[in-house]
Amino acid sequence: MNNYQSAKYASYKLMVFEADAYATSVALVPKFAKAIGRLKEICAEVDVIRVEQEKDIKGVTGDKHQTLDMLIDSMVDVSGALQSYALEKSNNTLYESISFSESSIERLPHAEVVSAASLIIKEADKLSAEVLTAEGISADDIAEFKTLYDEFSKNYQTPRQAIIERTNYTENLRKLFNEAGTLKKDVLDKLISQYKRKDSEFYLKYNAASNVILRHSKSNGTAETATETETINE
Repeated sequence: MNNYQSAKYASYKLMVFEADAYATSVALVPKFAKAIGRLKEICAEVDVIRVEQEKDIKGVTGDKHQTLDMLIDSMVDVSGALQSYALEKSNNTLYESISFSESSIERLPHAEVVSAASLIIKEADKLSAEVLTAEGISADDIAEFKTLYDEFSKNYQTPRQAIIERTNYTENLRKLFNEAGTLKKDVLDKLISQYKRKDSEFYLKYNAASNVILRHSKSNGTAETATETETINE
């Protein structure tokens, strides 16, 4: 979210909070209560999208880095065993095709890591369990390798895919904020005056919550920054 959206989101959340705290009074104007209910739903939807939108654009986040590290370890072990077998059999074609080191794999883009792992698995599947065991690779090692490959390739996104998803999130946020703004302008702002007499305390707290406070960071020429606030009455 941009700064303005974040400021509006904070305001909408506080409006909903105050309405929940004065639910009995809010219910006195059913249309107002219905609009607050929808605003609460919008805030929940924004919260979900905000988390997704802020994910790492590289397409691999959180514990997927750990999965990648473990996948690379398996790739190095199995490709090393295949290289040993290829040298013994003078199979230069096989040797060259799976000649990977840890450092070379780590430099690969994630899409190429997926392709390389797939190739290593394909070549390993051509050999018998006895041959692989002689090279130090057990059936459990192969099973773990395949599990890591499946997990990483399933959750992996290319940077382009991540950018497309972020664009969708941005558009969905825009639509939600437009809907929330319309609800506030056309319903909530038009009906809130009734609470001056129905519940003046809620009226005052709601109006305070509805102010959008936009914060600006301003450099003073040193390593420190000052924060300025701007209150926007929508």
